[in-house]
Amino acid sequence: MEQKITIKIANRLFMLKVSSPEHEALMRKAANEINEQVKDWQKRNPTQAVSDIVCLVALKLGMLNIGLAEKIRHAEHDVEELSNEVGNYLDMNE
Repeated sequence: MEQKITIKIANRLFMLKVSSPEHEALMRKAANEINEQVKDWQKRNPTQAVSDIVCLVALKLGMLNIGLAEKIRHAEHDVEELSNEVGNYLDMNE
């Protein structure tokens, strides 16, 4: 069920399509996070252009996303190694 919604980011409206209520909630939560960070940057840098601030917020959130993805990959690798060790231990003690 595709639905059209309007999201406001940095005082600009965006008409978007979402595929589910969960997708809509996630999109609205992301927009709120972006808007909060934009407000914080604007307070610290009132003369900086909003477009520059949005770019910096995008960079910060992108870095966070990539960092979390790396942590997940490392955790998956660690789980695989531990699973192999447990399997080897069980095979040796049967």
